[in-house]
Amino acid sequence: MLLLYRMSVWLYALIVRVIAPFHRRAGQFISQRKGIFERLESDFRNHEGKLIWIHCASLGEYEQAKPILGLLQERRPSVKVLLTFFSPSGLLAFKDQELVDYLHYLPLDARGNASRFLETVRPNLAIFIKYELWYYYLMALNARNIPLLLVSGIFRRSQIFFHPMGKFYLRALSTVNHFFLQDDYSAALLRSRSIRAYTVAGDTRFDRVLEVSNAAGEAPHVEAFKGNEKLIVMGSVWPSDMKYLLPIVEANHDRFKFIIAPHQVGDLRIYQKIHASAKYSELNKGSASTLRVLIIDNYGMLSKLYRYADYAIVGGAFRGALHNVLEPAVYGIPVFFGADASNEKFIEAIELVKHGGGFTYENSADLQSKLDEMTNDADLYQEVCRLSRAYVSARTGASGQVMKKIEELI
Repeated sequence: MLLLYRMSVWLYALIVRVIAPFHRRAGQFISQRKGIFERLESDFRNHEGKLIWIHCASLGEYEQAKPILGLLQERRPSVKVLLTFFSPSGLLAFKDQELVDYLHYLPLDARGNASRFLETVRPNLAIFIKYELWYYYLMALNARNIPLLLVSGIFRRSQIFFHPMGKFYLRALSTVNHFFLQDDYSAALLRSRSIRAYTVAGDTRFDRVLEVSNAAGEAPHVEAFKGNEKLIVMGSVWPSDMKYLLPIVEANHDRFKFIIAPHQVGDLRIYQKIHASAKYSELNKGSASTLRVLIIDNYGMLSKLYRYADYAIVGGAFRGALHNVLEPAVYGIPVFFGADASNEKFIEAIELVKHGGGFTYENSADLQSKLDEMTNDADLYQEVCRLSRAYVSARTGASGQVMKKIEELI
């Protein structure tokens, strides 16, 4: 099975190279990794002092790492931090250079790459986020007695670690010094494989969204746009979401105002056809109140926009990539998102529904019915808002638990 794993990594690299001339992200994956070891060796040639290596797959996982980076800067400012990403979409969009000392891509998982990487970087501690558990890096860290933490870990029975043919990978998994898990189910899966060095701490994203909500500044143009009317924010939506959401906008044009924040802002034609709409970049405070629909044509505003919302509709479910439902929930508002089998991957979404702050919809009619019910019953609306806010506030604190363990190890 180890041979099959090596072949799968090699095949992945080959496929990326083949499609790179025709696929933007594949091209970035290849081009950005050229000369990676030379850049690493240049950065770390004269490095001295303690170093923590934190690895994230992409920007979503970075949001789980960021509260820890903040605590490190506050409590252990002398410790240097190397942050690595696997995906170009993570590193190219990274904007928090003040929180890290070194920023690089992770070389592909291979015995030689892992060995050369660690010999070059020489970390005192490694932290992997969620499920970035590359076999050769795990084994190389263990061979060098470098402690490893997994933060915001979440496991499913279908993963290779728990498959009869994945015993080789389970051995590598057992080298992790401590797992900080999101849920009890993940803990039960580890126990079933005799792994007990874990803490069910929850997801550090709860700390992150609370931090963002407390620091969110005002958006005067958005405030002027909303006025005294009810506002629905449709966040990180795709065309597959708009199939159901455009009828909602059309049917409620006089009842609500809408902010639509597309996941990709490159092509806004589907949104600009909406009556009485304008792009955020064209908005001026004087005319904002006459509009009914505001289209966000930039990145980075969404978490701030939710503070003005009375309802949030989060996109991505119908693509199997539901966006962060905690960003709106922290403001204590009802959160809606598409009903899809892939939602089981997003434990926070499932739990938000169970706790009464989140709601799924099958189609436009289903969503309209739920909006009507909540809008027509003020007591129900207030209770849902309370439950949404309580769900988030009760689950903060995971970052502090991780930081305590870091201070024990470094």
